[in-house]
Amino acid sequence: MHDHLWRQYDASFIDMSGFLHGLCLKLQETAPGHDLSFTGDRVMVPTDQAVPIGLVVNELVTNALKYAYPDDRGGPIRVTLRRNGEDAMILEVMDQGVGLPAGFDLSAPTKSLGMRLLVNTVRQINATVDAERLDPGTRFAVAIPVGR
Repeated sequence: MHDHLWRQYDASFIDMSGFLHGLCLKLQETAPGHDLSFTGDRVMVPTDQAVPIGLVVNELVTNALKYAYPDDRGGPIRVTLRRNGEDAMILEVMDQGVGLPAGFDLSAPTKSLGMRLLVNTVRQINATVDAERLDPGTRFAVAIPVGR
């Protein structure tokens, strides 16, 4: 992530669409049995906001790779980014895997380091995260205010 950020001409603001597209390409290299894709609007954010957003995407995609498709079966993982007005964006990570476990609650204390990292990072950027069980799969949506 940091390597990509520092290659930018102006490192004070980052085009999140380009940044997340590159991150998803790198994550896809580690998971050849999956179909990882990114689509998104061009949203410029301060670099200090881009790094935590990249960590959130990394955590959600990694969790989907590990847990959504057990027994080494592959499947699609979609990352999308869209503007939500002038001052916000919505980041979604969706899969078509086995879905969230019964009773899954993001607000409940957990022993999972990854989920604690996710919740704390989302809080750090003044965002909110929701998890939804789909049929089939899971959708995480992160509503993020765009810093200036």
